[in-house]
Amino acid sequence: MISTKPSNLTRSVSKPTLTVIISNGEKQYQQAIADYSKIIELTKNYTTADFNEDAHYLRASIYDSLGQYGPAIEDHSQLLKSYGWDRELLFERGLLYNKNQQYDPAIADFTQAIMLNMDHSDAYLNRGIAYKLKGQIDLATADFNKVLELHNNTQTYQAVQQELSALESGQ
Repeated sequence: MISTKPSNLTRSVSKPTLTVIISNGEKQYQQAIADYSKIIELTKNYTTADFNEDAHYLRASIYDSLGQYGPAIEDHSQLLKSYGWDRELLFERGLLYNKNQQYDPAIADFTQAIMLNMDHSDAYLNRGIAYKLKGQIDLATADFNKVLELHNNTQTYQAVQQELSALESGQ
């Protein structure tokens, strides 16, 4: 349990490491969510928002672990308001949208991440998956081919080759 005095908060977490509050050796996700929510509330008016941003990030990670994608997306959206268009936050929110079967906003976030880094192969890969799930095979194929261009002869290359083969065979 955290103190309600902001001066007692210590910064013991760093992005992107997920640190869950441990109590008696068991992960206490709901308590961690409550504690991070308290940190967010206590620090929302601070001029330096590091605690607040870390709490949003970590709480989003816990929500993701629990399969609660809506609240995780909300936390990432709040972080994007703080950080601006950060390519990794956009990418991570895109992943959350994909998990939540919200493919249009996922595609929009992956596209923004790609615009910020044209070699972001994971964004191409996951945008291709979203296109595939929407039935937009030509766009999926184009993104998968871009991943192949960026990852010649790697595990990713082999996985994408299999994905393309499945698309070509109509699966």
